[in-house]
Amino acid sequence: MKKRSVLAVLLAVAMVLSSFSMVFADAPAFGDMPDNWATAGLQAAVDNGLLKGYAEDGKTLIKPNQSLTRAEMATVVNRAFGAVGKADIAKAKDVASWQWFAPEIAKAVQMQTFALDTNMRPNDKITRQEAFVVLSRAFKMAVTDKDYSALDAFSDKASISTWALADLTGMKEAGYIEGAGGKLNPLANITRAEFATVMNKLVKQYINAAGDVTTVATGNIMVRNEGVVLKNLTIKGDLIIGDGVGEGEVTLDSVKVEGRTVIRGGGVNSIIIKGNSSVGKVIVSKVDGKVSVKVQNGADVDVVFVDDGSDDVEVQGNIGTLEVAADKITVTTTNATVASATISGTESNIIVGAGSTIKTGTISGSSSTMVVQTGATVNTLTVSGANAAVSGTGTVTTIAVTATAQNTQVSTPNTTVTVATGATGVTVGGESVPAGSTATTNATGTDATVTESTSTTTGGGGGGGSTPPPTLLYVATTDNPTGYSIDGLKAKSFNSTDLVSIINGLIDGHVFDRITSVAVTGAAEGIYAPLNGDAGAMDSNSEIDAILQSIANNAISQVKTVKVDNTSGTAVGITGFSYYDSTAAKTYTVKKVELSDIPNHAGTYVVWANTATRVGSPIQTASFSNIYDWLTDAASLSALAGVKITIYANDGTSDVTKEIVLHYDNL
Repeated sequence: MKKRSVLAVLLAVAMVLSSFSMVFADAPAFGDMPDNWATAGLQAAVDNGLLKGYAEDGKTLIKPNQSLTRAEMATVVNRAFGAVGKADIAKAKDVASWQWFAPEIAKAVQMQTFALDTNMRPNDKITRQEAFVVLSRAFKMAVTDKDYSALDAFSDKASISTWALADLTGMKEAGYIEGAGGKLNPLANITRAEFATVMNKLVKQYINAAGDVTTVATGNIMVRNEGVVLKNLTIKGDLIIGDGVGEGEVTLDSVKVEGRTVIRGGGVNSIIIKGNSSVGKVIVSKVDGKVSVKVQNGADVDVVFVDDGSDDVEVQGNIGTLEVAADKITVTTTNATVASATISGTESNIIVGAGSTIKTGTISGSSSTMVVQTGATVNTLTVSGANAAVSGTGTVTTIAVTATAQNTQVSTPNTTVTVATGATGVTVGGESVPAGSTATTNATGTDATVTESTSTTTGGGGGGGSTPPPTLLYVATTDNPTGYSIDGLKAKSFNSTDLVSIINGLIDGHVFDRITSVAVTGAAEGIYAPLNGDAGAMDSNSEIDAILQSIANNAISQVKTVKVDNTSGTAVGITGFSYYDSTAAKTYTVKKVELSDIPNHAGTYVVWANTATRVGSPIQTASFSNIYDWLTDAASLSALAGVKITIYANDGTSDVTKEIVLHYDNL
């Protein structure tokens, strides 16, 4: 009895394995191969070793309508990428080491297409949304924004699980998934035919042998063997360097990649991009082992995006943008020139090696570091992530520490560091630097000269005297004012440029600490001020005083421009200025709605919001005079803060279009 039981198990395993055995040539004729939308995908899956068939009653069947299990899905994707490495899956209680799918589940976990859990549910039918997430993880399709609007095409979008939204959005945006009858059916099981069709969209050609390749199919190309040299060709789609490349090399010699280049395999000596190669975005997502991206001989690479991994990545040559988005990863640049480098991952690092230059750098991830070695240069660096560190013996010219970059440490030599208002715990050259101050390290980076916001200067830990800041007593907003005085000094005339300096002086905290009065000549009306959260005409000294006082109280961090309207010889107030909000990290423009902003047309005026075309319902329809009253009404402006307005005027024969910005608009 026991022997029969064992024999039955072995036969069942053999049948399952036979349906997934590799076949690259001499594919059998299938008695049930459909002649419909699924035929091409199924045949491609068979030809490329992803699917075989079932031998039943003397026939070979493809079973297009049979649902895939989770174990079968893992197996197919592993084979597509040539995966070899296995993760430790001892935690999985429902995957025994003797079961046929155990090594495939281990490979899928290593590829990070399947998440390790105590219950892997290998024999469960895989749903469509689960299958699409697996493919998105493999091909690096997930989006980072939270809009997910691409899924609005499906009437059952609400049925998609939250954890699947980013991946399915990416797959939909790239055109790899479609629904039926306007529905995606995310919770339905996926059939072999459906999977094969999606897979055929994702990969049009598999390269399995080493050597030169000079022609490729149109679409995405998968390289799953080392020693491949792509030469003198254009890839009209994505190039995927599969896991099967292992630690080997793949070379792009005078290759143009019109889509993305996804690197899942390769070693310390590859991937090599040379000749007249032109590559847009390179996504480095090798899950284990070191990998290099070497750009040589004038080849052009726009973006290198390090998405995940557990080991180091090396970048060489000329790169447009380098972003380290993965957590706990180290990227080293060697003899590289990088226009822009960003560390957005947590606890990640960029080592700027000898002979490398980063023109503009950013550290936005928390607890991340940039190490600049001797012979390397970083021109400018902005730090916005908390607990960041900038170190090394190379050259870092300037660093801007924003308000969110708490506990930043800088120890590079001869570096000037500006610390924004609100930043705390910043140390430069071992010296504590207060918010709103500037510090410059010495030649070894072990000490710094600190210029504090109160004009106190210290060097090497020493202290200095403090002078009380002066008080701004009088401001007039015309080109020919009666003047202003500071602490009883002689009144001085000033123009709009001077006014910018005065306001920025307030912001920096270096010049004034408070405003006692503001005088305005003429009818000062026309500025709508979101500074205090209220929209209203600035038509009195008290309102101007309130606006400037809010700046003095650090409500605004930087004023960019101020326009004083004096064209008629009589001042009508400040008619527009822009300012930088450090909390929102955006620049805003404040502007009066002028009569001239609206086309004077005899017909009816129709207003649409946030659209350049007449889509949806208008927010207002009225005559010219009523539209103007509506646009200049404080309540309307308050409700429409930040809204971009398009006005269409129609007299029955033609349209006159005018787009204006009410209240303020992001620049």
